[in-house]
Amino acid sequence: MIAINSFKEAIRYILKDKVSFILALIPILIGLAIFILVGVGMFSTMQGIGNEYIAKYLGEGTFGDIVTWIVKIILTILLYYIINITFVMVLSIIASPFNDMLSNRIEKQILGLELPSFSDSMKGSISNLMATLVTESKKVVIILGISLFAVVLGLIPILTPVSFLLSAIVLSTEFIDFSWSRHNMTFKECRTEYRQNFFGYSFGGLFFMFLVSIPLINIIVPAYGTSYFTVLWVKSNDSRRQVTK
Repeated sequence: MIAINSFKEAIRYILKDKVSFILALIPILIGLAIFILVGVGMFSTMQGIGNEYIAKYLGEGTFGDIVTWIVKIILTILLYYIINITFVMVLSIIASPFNDMLSNRIEKQILGLELPSFSDSMKGSISNLMATLVTESKKVVIILGISLFAVVLGLIPILTPVSFLLSAIVLSTEFIDFSWSRHNMTFKECRTEYRQNFFGYSFGGLFFMFLVSIPLINIIVPAYGTSYFTVLWVKSNDSRRQVTK
């Protein structure tokens, strides 16, 4: 129930604070610009390359046509997923300083603590900008690698549920890590904490996987996901009442 209720609360915390709203809006506008300038053309180009590869190596004829269509369907699904997840991850890198501030503000809202001004938040973010971008880039490389592995597993019917679950776990940790890092939690503590809240975190990860697969809608994933998992993390860790300044 905490995981389900957090969806609505995540939106409310963004909308009730104008600074949080601005922090969420900036990545959405950036994502929209990237989608218009790059995303649409990239999918068409990659699909064209795939079609040429199929025609070259599978040949023509009835059997070739059947295999071609099967491979086309699989390739299209793979490209669709990979391009969408790549788009969201690249956007997550760009948006990471804003999402870090957003996560911090939302946690303070939940705990009823004083919120810093936008200028103070920006100063703190700029001072940690390079460290944040480097950390986020490392996370994204790992996430994309595991996501590709999950896609390959998904091609084996019996392993499809494992593929979905693995992707959900990876995506959820991308957003929970803002809270983990802010509280200086060790890898062992993060692993234990995720295991204790496995169903809630994984459920949220599956929901955002669905959003990632929808063009244009997926531009809200970095901000909304950050807000959602911050709310869920705080509510799942009532004993942690100290917010890192």
